[in-house]
Amino acid sequence: MTGSDEPRIHPAEAPRARFSVRFNHVYRSEGFGHLAVWFAGGRAGRVTILVGLDDPPTEFAGEVTAEMPSSCSAMIRPGEYWTVSYGRRDNGGFKGLFTPM
Repeated sequence: MTGSDEPRIHPAEAPRARFSVRFNHVYRSEGFGHLAVWFAGGRAGRVTILVGLDDPPTEFAGEVTAEMPSSCSAMIRPGEYWTVSYGRRDNGGFKGLFTPM
C-alpha cells in the first residue's frame, strides 16, 4: 500500500484486455501478443495456429490435438494476421486466449 489515492497505473498505460479466441476467424494484431490454445476435453480433432503478413495467414506456428494434456502457444508480432484454424464450426473441446502485450 502506498497510502495514496492515486492509481498505480494511469488508465492510458493499462494493458489491453485479453480475450477468448473465435476459431476460424482472422485477426490482425496491432502490437505484440501471446496466443495460447489448449484442449480442454470434449470432441476430438486438431487445431492449427496460422500467422503471417497475408490475409488469410498461411505460416504454420503450432498445432494442438485432442490429447490431454495438449497445448501450444505463439507470439504474434505487430501487423501480423493470425487465426486458429479448426475443421468444425464450433470450438469442439478446444479453447484459445489472446493476450496483448
